[in-house]
Amino acid sequence: MKSLFSSAARTALGGAACITLASHATAAHAHLMPAGHGTMNVVGGKAYMVLSIPVSAFSSVDACHDGTLTPRELHANRSALQQQVRSDLALHSQRPAPFEQVLFDLPAGHGHGHDAGSDLVVMVVATVGTAPNGLALESRLWGADGAPIKVRATVMQNGREVRREVARLSPTNAEIRFFAPSGEHHPRARSGHTLGVLSKR
Repeated sequence: MKSLFSSAARTALGGAACITLASHATAAHAHLMPAGHGTMNVVGGKAYMVLSIPVSAFSSVDACHDGTLTPRELHANRSALQQQVRSDLALHSQRPAPFEQVLFDLPAGHGHGHDAGSDLVVMVVATVGTAPNGLALESRLWGADGAPIKVRATVMQNGREVRREVARLSPTNAEIRFFAPSGEHHPRARSGHTLGVLSKR
């Protein structure tokens, strides 16, 4: 899964070109993200997030009420799904990071015919500005079982990975913070730092 969006980062393309490349990479790689996992790659003022989220988390979309989604339902409800992602998922540092693109894919094995999948791969391109200090990811998208999502975050500079942190997002730890300034003290996650703050939005 590292190739998705991280490969776009390594090309050091800017602005619209990078977003276009990310869009084309989506169909080829997004379905490989396993359930309960996610990545965030920060490069050139952009954050490229890929999260595998249970379909049951999208309660505002009628097609998701049974906890599954077919390719046809995904296509028909794309706008409603994008709206809920923009409402219930946030990335921020000193200020909110606007989402430039919200894309979707179904996991491997559910991309053809009428097969229904129980997870949805969500891809977001967000503007974070210069190299972030204290970049927080907040979610209110939780499946019926409340299963956590393990997120690996990296920062790329000049085509090289310079920072990596891993944290676990959950209903009781609904905001996780990456790349905290060195003077701040937060509970450690595996290979990184987290700040657990239950969403009050």
